[in-house]
Amino acid sequence: DQLKQRHPNLAYLHAVTPKAPGAVGPKDESQTHFIHKLWAPRPVITTGGYDRESGLKVAEETGQIIGFGSLFLANPDLPFRLRENLPLNTPDPSTFYTSLSAKGYTDYPFSEEFLKSRA
Repeated sequence: DQLKQRHPNLAYLHAVTPKAPGAVGPKDESQTHFIHKLWAPRPVITTGGYDRESGLKVAEETGQIIGFGSLFLANPDLPFRLRENLPLNTPDPSTFYTSLSAKGYTDYPFSEEFLKSRA
């Protein structure tokens, strides 16, 4: 409540759901629900290991906005893949946070369906 009072013009909050390295899906989706309840009706963006199913579930149940990090790196057409329920490329964590190469940032393939939709 103090955050709302001290920063009445703050547009949104962004919370990261903690997860173990290599874990699939959020460790515990309820860990950030209290933030949404406290901040409502303002927007809350939650990130941290969501896939299509878990992201939709949390968004539909709580109204939170779901953000994707490494899945966006690995899937340059992520919004299309999510909308069409297409398989996702698997991110390669060994290429994260490197500055000497574009590998892992610009070399993941677009889905064939996405490429056909743009032809």
